Amino acid sequence: MDSMHLKPLRAGEAEFKYNSEDTQIESPRKTVCATVKKFALEQTTAHGFPNIFRATTLFGRLLWTVLFLAGVVATFYQGTVLVLKFRRYPVNVEVKIVTKALLELPSVTVCNTNKLRTSAIEKSKHRRMLVVDQTTSLPYYEPCLDDDFACKKRPVCIKRYLLCDAIRQCGVNDTSDERDCNYGKF
Repeated sequence: MDSMHLKPLRAGEAEFKYNSEDTQIESPRKTVCATVKKFALEQTTAHGFPNIFRATTLFGRLLWTVLFLAGVVATFYQGTVLVLKFRRYPVNVEVKIVTKALLELPSVTVCNTNKLRTSAIEKSKHRRMLVVDQTTSLPYYEPCLDDDFACKKRPVCIKRYLLCDAIRQCGVNDTSDERDCNYGKF
C-alpha cells in the first residue's frame, strides 16, 4: 500500500506506518488533537478545559470552549491590570475621624487588679469551687507613683484602692497596707 492510497486522518485517529506486506512496523504517532484530549481528560486539573472534550454535542463543545477562553482572557486581563497598577506605585492614604455616640460592646475591656475578699469567699457557698491564693498579689516595685502606697518592709508599691481590702498586698509578713482599716464597710 503506498502513501497515495491512504485516506486522510480525522481528529483523534492514529497514524501508522506500514511496510510492503501491510504490517505495522512502528508504534502509533498521535495527532496533536489526540494528545491535547488525553491531557485534558486525564492529567489537567483545570475545571473547564476537560469539559470541552466531555461535551457530547457540537453546541456543548462550542459553549465550553467559549467559557474556557473567556476565563483565560479574564485571568490575563486582571493580571495585567494588577501588574500595571503595581508598577505605577500608587499611594493612597485616607484618614477619617469618626465619632460614635454608642459603642458596640465589647469595644473596650478594662481588666483591673481587684481581688475578691478572702473572708467573703470562705463564707460563701462557692468556697469549694474557688481556689484562693492568699500570697499572690499584683504589686510593682519602687519608685512609687505620687498616689501609690509604699509598703514598709519591702520595696513594693500598691495602688490606693488595694488598701484595706483584707488581702496582704505587701506580703505575708508585712501588714502595712492593712493597718488602721475599718472593715465594718465590708
